[in-house]
Amino acid sequence: MDMVVDTIADLHQQFTNLSYNTENLKHDTEIYSSRLPPNLLRFVQVLGSKKYLFGDTITFPDFVFFVELNANLRLLPNCLDEYPTLQEYVNNFSKIEQLSEYISSDVFQSTHLNNMSAKYRG
Repeated sequence: MDMVVDTIADLHQQFTNLSYNTENLKHDTEIYSSRLPPNLLRFVQVLGSKKYLFGDTITFPDFVFFVELNANLRLLPNCLDEYPTLQEYVNNFSKIEQLSEYISSDVFQSTHLNNMSAKYRG
């Protein structure tokens, strides 16, 4: 479990670096986008045919991973187009009864991902 969480943290660090440490957001987003596929493939491998990262039961890394995928989808709306496993994961997560209403709410959709000092707030 720790290795998966660390891999999610690595992905988050790359997203954060783009968000805060860019001088040319468009150019740096293109670079980020080109480096994203190997990271996503790691998670496709972790998921395999499981519904969530560690099976049919949701665990805390699933929440962290969903937030990270959501952030990437806001930045790059088509970033999961080549990854049906990850699309299904997002769909499964979004259908959780206790979360679905919040995920589809204006509050969730309009909340910035980063603070005021970020070049990309999301």
